[in-house]
Amino acid sequence: MKRRWPGCIIQESICTRKYLITTIDENGKLIAKQNLPNNEETTLTYFMALAEDSRIVIESTASWYWLYDLLTAHGFSMVISSPCKPKAIASVKIKNDRLDSHMLAQLLSADMIKPVHVCSLQSRILKELLRHGHKLIQNATRMKDRIHILFRKNNCQVPLVICLTEIRQLGGHVESWP
Repeated sequence: MKRRWPGCIIQESICTRKYLITTIDENGKLIAKQNLPNNEETTLTYFMALAEDSRIVIESTASWYWLYDLLTAHGFSMVISSPCKPKAIASVKIKNDRLDSHMLAQLLSADMIKPVHVCSLQSRILKELLRHGHKLIQNATRMKDRIHILFRKNNCQVPLVICLTEIRQLGGHVESWP
């Protein structure tokens, strides 16, 4: 049986909830191009039908975690590709998921994809929590700044309550402030 080199690219469209899979053989001949729904059962059914030594490439997008974790848990050889790295894809004038998926599969079969480092599951969870906490702090600061700008636009004094709350949050001593 010939080896198959499936190339996957996950579509960013949340409303379609599908991703595109391109499967080629070791000679680069197209075997299948298919849209699959984003669910574990269908994904495993598709990939279990492939040859045991198949390799899979996924473009690193916002939703690659679940697919990577699912397929590596079932013993598949995975490569995560940066969406910026492959020059063959970046330099193409016409870009769409169908072309990108096929190009990724071709690049994988030629061993021309430099894999992205994948942290352990625990590290990824911790990093996501830290990123989320940082974003929440950024959003809170942005909202406070917008309130202050609104007061300045209308030539109003910022209420003392807002100032005192910020001082307390920064660890300042309210008693020392006027």
